[in-house]
Amino acid sequence: MFPKPKDIEREPEYTHTYPDGRVVHNLATKEGKRRYYATLNLAYESQNHVCPACNQFIAREDLSPDHYRPRGMGGAWRDDRPENIVAVHRWCNSRKGSQRNFYERP
Repeated sequence: MFPKPKDIEREPEYTHTYPDGRVVHNLATKEGKRRYYATLNLAYESQNHVCPACNQFIAREDLSPDHYRPRGMGGAWRDDRPENIVAVHRWCNSRKGSQRNFYERP
């Protein structure tokens, strides 16, 4: 009935890189989710499948993404760069909450 605004017609953005270097994946798109979970898988492999919170093996079904600098501590400053993503157990992630400096960096 009404013409669509031009903003609606353009392709969705999958990943946005800010001038300060932060990277944010658009989790509302299939490609954005794929990129986010590819980053998580990279962290999982680089940690040798070990949770940094409890130092125990993480099975894939128990895997949860977490951030060194939490998203909840200033959600507008979310950062999905590989060096900010860590793979942890789901229960370790919920125990941590939005605390800062919970993990030691590898």
